[in-house]
Amino acid sequence: MAKKIHYIEIDDENEKEYWIALHTTCEGFQLSYFINKNGLVKLKRSDNDIKNYLDKGVFNIFEFTDKINHKYCHLISNKCVSENFSNSRNNNSLFDVPERNELYLLKEFREVDFFIKTNDKNLHDIIYRELMVMPMVSLVYVITESKILNKNLMLS
Repeated sequence: MAKKIHYIEIDDENEKEYWIALHTTCEGFQLSYFINKNGLVKLKRSDNDIKNYLDKGVFNIFEFTDKINHKYCHLISNKCVSENFSNSRNNNSLFDVPERNELYLLKEFREVDFFIKTNDKNLHDIIYRELMVMPMVSLVYVITESKILNKNLMLS
C-alpha cells in the first residue's frame, strides 16, 4: 500500500489591509445598518471595543468575518465624546453644563468619524462605491497603511 503525502500551503506573510475614511453625522449603528442594507457584508457589533484606559474612552467596532473565504471587514469609530459632570461648588455658571472631552483613536485623522478596514481588495472597492452614493456620508476617501502612524491599531 502506497502512502499519500498531502502538502498544506501556509502564507506567513502579512496580508495587505485596505482602509477607507468616512466623514458622516451618523452614529455607528446607523452607518452599519445602511451598509448591511445592500447585503454585501453583514456588520454586527463587536464584543471587543477598543478601550483607552488613560483617557477613559471607548471606540465602537462593528465587524464582519467570512471564515470560508478568509475575508474580514471592520467599521471602527475614530471619535469618542466623554462628558464629565463636575459637582464642584466653585462653578460660577447658571446651568450645570457637562465638560465635553473629544478623544480620537488616530490623532492624525481628527476630522474622520469612522474607518473601514478590510483585507480584500474587491470588497474594499465595492464598499467604497456604495459609500460614495450614500447621502448621509459627506466625504469618503482611501487611506494607505503607510499614513497610519499607530501600527498597534492593526486589528485582526
